[in-house]
Amino acid sequence: MPQDSSWFPMPEGGTWTYRLANKQVIVRVGKVEKQAGVTATRIETLDKSDIVSVQHLAIVGDELRRVAHDGEKLEPPLVLLKLPPVKAQAWDVKSTMTTRSGADKIEGKCTTDEVDVKVPAGEYKKAVRVTADLTINGKKVAVVSWYADNVGLVKQRLGIDVATHEMELEKAELPK
Repeated sequence: MPQDSSWFPMPEGGTWTYRLANKQVIVRVGKVEKQAGVTATRIETLDKSDIVSVQHLAIVGDELRRVAHDGEKLEPPLVLLKLPPVKAQAWDVKSTMTTRSGADKIEGKCTTDEVDVKVPAGEYKKAVRVTADLTINGKKVAVVSWYADNVGLVKQRLGIDVATHEMELEKAELPK
């Protein structure tokens, strides 16, 4: 049985099309699968028609969690969003992703606030912005994600060292 939230809908076959630099990236909802001991939804990131990344997301209690990334388990799962999201939430991050080449230690803090956000797909009032100030294997990483009710992730900014990458939603196709 798929689990989702209006803040991160996951209907099988649903897609989000994002603009990242000068190219389109498609995120597609796949099947519900057992992953890391929980029922999770497979989320595929595509470049053209090639799957370039797979993550497994699960809603457990009042949290949207990433339980695996490209087949690698996160322990404990990484909390992406508290549900329902509201401004002024905060939670600590302390997770390890075991990979074939070792282990990635992810630590830091996430905070939320409420903002209006405009992207090519439209303007979203009272979106929830999650700011994650993280350290991954000793390297500072900043991830800012904007979520809109009934749409999901509408914008994300990733900053590593001096490089910043930003993607914005162009369209969402979410079957009912």
